[in-house]
Amino acid sequence: MTHTIPVRPRAHHTTSTRAARALRISATALLTTAAALGFGVAPALAHDQLVGTDYTTDPGSGALQSLTLTFSDNVLEVGTEIQVHNPAGDNVATGEAVISGRDVTQAVQADLPAADYHVAWRAVSADGHPVDGEFTFALAADGTVTEQAAEGDEHAHEHEHDHGDAAESPAADAQGPGPVAVVTVAIAAVLVVAGAIIASTAAARRKRAQDAAADDAADDAAQTDTNDA
Repeated sequence: MTHTIPVRPRAHHTTSTRAARALRISATALLTTAAALGFGVAPALAHDQLVGTDYTTDPGSGALQSLTLTFSDNVLEVGTEIQVHNPAGDNVATGEAVISGRDVTQAVQADLPAADYHVAWRAVSADGHPVDGEFTFALAADGTVTEQAAEGDEHAHEHEHDHGDAAESPAADAQGPGPVAVVTVAIAAVLVVAGAIIASTAAARRKRAQDAAADDAADDAAQTDTNDA
């Protein structure tokens, strides 16, 4: 008599395959996000810069009345100021600085004598980050103004506050992490997902091997029972 040995069908592990595919898709999305953050955040964090200066004189006497600083973007009124010091160190600026978009205008005392004047300015960028700088101009008797660049620089000296100064400004703290930190976090997330994919794939392979061994053992047992019968 011929005995037919039943063969159990192999299980298909569609769940593990789908999980691995989902993890791969997540990794791709995270890599795309990291690239976008790495190349897109830095320009957004650029701070204002001083791009020009102008001086207003009295049409009749030629006396200096005010000076205007123009920045690369609109500045905030809070924290923005200009001081103009004469050779004796006295501040000859009068009143508050007037802000109009990118322009900051500061009036000075009337009938200033011909001399070199030192300007120290501080402005708050639209993103809340403070920047400051300084330069010197020479005022002639006829009201002619000649601006002198700071030593070692072709233009008026300008710099941004370091991290210690920025920490004193609540607006600067509100900026959040920089692009390097954001990209680092994104890369770490990608590595975590990649590790999960590897672990998931290895577990799926082990499970298939165990199931195949169990099926082979069952088939051998069935063969043995049939032969004994």
